[in-house]
Amino acid sequence: MIEFDAAVRSRVLVCDGGMGTMLQAAGIPADQPPADLNLGTPELVTALHQAYVDAGADIIQTNTFGANGLRLADSDPDHVRSINHAGARLARSVADEAGRTVFVAGSVAPVLPPRYRGGVTEDGAIAGTDIEAHWDLAISQQLEALVEGGVDIVMLETFGALDELISAVRVVRRVCGLPIIAQLTFRDPDMTLGGESVSDAMDQLGQLAPTVVGSNCTLGPQAALSVVRSMREHSALPLAIQPNAGLPYVGRDRTLKYAHDSAYFGRYVRRYLDAGARIVGGCCGTTPDHIREAAAAVAAARRSELTAAAYRRGSPVACSPHGEDQTGSDVTAECQLGAELRVAPRSALAGVAAQATALADGGAQLVVVGGSDARQEHGAPMLLGSQLCQRLPTELAVTVTTWNKSLMTLQADLLGAHASGVRTILCETGNPPVDGDYPDLHGAQEVDALALIRLLEGLNQGVDSNGIELQQPTSFHIGARCNPGAVDLTAEIARTRRKVDAGAHFLLTRAIYEPYALTTMLAELSDLRVPVFVTIDPLQGYAEAEYLRGEVPDIVIPDDTMERLRTAHPDDCPRIGMELAEDLVGEIQPLVHGVVVVSRNGDPDALLRVRAALTDVSR
Repeated sequence: MIEFDAAVRSRVLVCDGGMGTMLQAAGIPADQPPADLNLGTPELVTALHQAYVDAGADIIQTNTFGANGLRLADSDPDHVRSINHAGARLARSVADEAGRTVFVAGSVAPVLPPRYRGGVTEDGAIAGTDIEAHWDLAISQQLEALVEGGVDIVMLETFGALDELISAVRVVRRVCGLPIIAQLTFRDPDMTLGGESVSDAMDQLGQLAPTVVGSNCTLGPQAALSVVRSMREHSALPLAIQPNAGLPYVGRDRTLKYAHDSAYFGRYVRRYLDAGARIVGGCCGTTPDHIREAAAAVAAARRSELTAAAYRRGSPVACSPHGEDQTGSDVTAECQLGAELRVAPRSALAGVAAQATALADGGAQLVVVGGSDARQEHGAPMLLGSQLCQRLPTELAVTVTTWNKSLMTLQADLLGAHASGVRTILCETGNPPVDGDYPDLHGAQEVDALALIRLLEGLNQGVDSNGIELQQPTSFHIGARCNPGAVDLTAEIARTRRKVDAGAHFLLTRAIYEPYALTTMLAELSDLRVPVFVTIDPLQGYAEAEYLRGEVPDIVIPDDTMERLRTAHPDDCPRIGMELAEDLVGEIQPLVHGVVVVSRNGDPDALLRVRAALTDVSR
């Protein structure tokens, strides 16, 4: 199994939602401890775990909240052990059958409810000295049973007082070596139920260094966002947030109810991610519908921004398109500038490195290699990228084509490239090479670009093509080609949408020579909110334009462009082609995240001209 510590630092994890409130909704009396159902009605508990896994949860919590000897009606040690062991085994059985990594978190609550704070119950039955004497034993008994039952993590949740949470962390450390998620409950965004400030709480917990710190219960989605932001300000540890669905109310049937706007909940999950949360889930009143929305928000974040661990700040593919952040507020963002380096077969590394460096020095924030001609050797770009990634001072994207590559070969190449430092992959299907009268259709093509994207997304999730878990998930930035010039633009838009759904984080168009089809495509794909880069390849002359328009599929060159090049002196055509490219950049710049300029033989002249055009437009 992938280690939890590595998983939470490499990707956002989705936790499950409410357990007790869901069981009460199923008819369990409010005064019956939910943990009793682990022995009395295990099929109901299992079904609820399964519902959360089906909704997309990566972590399911055992139905053992408050299942300790001081809270349970029957505090017999054997009974306590049986309830906790059964709770762990029920969750473990569902996780093991999930077909993917699902962590089981042993739910441990404060030993006594908040009303016992101060050492005396409401009826004065328990003195403070008795609580102190039995506290350690109670939580130790529960932990031992949970560990024996097979939990992966200890979830210390709904702790209203910081001193109790600190004591619990120390007990867990003594009893077992499992990862710890330590969660406080806040009465408002600035203060715990026990009266501690966020800064004090994060400072003291930080000294103990649990695996994750966070907050759950009491607050609804909106107030919880303030808590996340404040915790991030005062802690460098991974953060978890599990708010309630909202304010509870008593329905006409006299049962406790919560707001059920799961879409609203999902919108706030996306904001938690923007604030730095690494685990998102729900508490009281949340349901599998809420967790399904949370999982969808996390999946969208993975596609469009790779979350904080995968992105490097300032990376050209890390920002959202159209100059907006993911909460919808306007931000100032320049149109990014990249270069596509057309590399001739068997080019010397030193020469290619010099060309790529010249492009970086010319202002390229992204250098794409290996996309020159799908009909030349396909192994070179991966090797070239592995050798270049340590030499370039800027982001490097390596084009990987699937033609003439088996799935296992692609996977081995990708894992090797990742080990050498390559992080950004541009996925292409490629074309069969022309060899004689017909294209060579005998090459291997087990997968196309869409399947390559799925393979990369799986590797990022820590699973290889056979469903075997990797020791460490990859952190690839996944790019995909799209073609606004396609004859069947509707089909191309649908395929591009499938690429994004499969896991593509950014799009790079084929070279375009007019803005109208691009505008249509962007409008149709605007809901996906992924960065879109446009390829600009300045025409060199009429013969080239005629070839592209007449022989290369899905290339659109306007009639007026053709006529202008046809009637110009050949020596003037490169200048005209560059002017046309600059005009096009001026039209599309407000619509896209970035422009990638094709550089032939590493000549940065076209890049510099487009850079100047972008500067003029921004003024």
